[in-house]
Amino acid sequence: MTLPSRETAPDYTRAKFGDGWAYQPTGCTTRETAMAAAYDQPTCSIPYSQWEPVTITDPYTGDPLPPEDVELDHVFPLRAAWDMGAHSWSDEKRRTFANDPANLIVTSSAANQSKSDKLPSQWLPSSRSYRCDYSRRLATVANAYGLPVTRADKAAMRRSCATLPAMLGLPALPF
Repeated sequence: MTLPSRETAPDYTRAKFGDGWAYQPTGCTTRETAMAAAYDQPTCSIPYSQWEPVTITDPYTGDPLPPEDVELDHVFPLRAAWDMGAHSWSDEKRRTFANDPANLIVTSSAANQSKSDKLPSQWLPSSRSYRCDYSRRLATVANAYGLPVTRADKAAMRRSCATLPAMLGLPALPF
């Protein structure tokens, strides 16, 4: 679904999406689980400060990303989701959304803060090679949760993937 523009819904707070990161069946938080997966660690029960020295590439910037600089970004930001319809969801659906691995990216604190609650018409990853993946992921999350995007966001997402799908034989964006 596409909307002409994003309207601000009142009464947003981060707490409406749960009290921080949820605990997973493993006993680790969503954040710990996402970090362990991103850094290819066998378990999240070992603190990252005890991992063998490892650095991954930040998908948003293309820069090296040491574990001590990690923040989790909500691909479809919580505030944007609230504005686009999450304000009418149940508390449980909002908690699920906030902790859904499909909606989370391990990135640097600087990239996460730069993005904030922006959608693709206002922000795209500085790493041009990741823009289409980012757009596809946001579209997948939007469709999974029935969240609309604005016309401007849809246009930005399509531009970010303009030549890539045809070159790689990928399907078009799912909206």
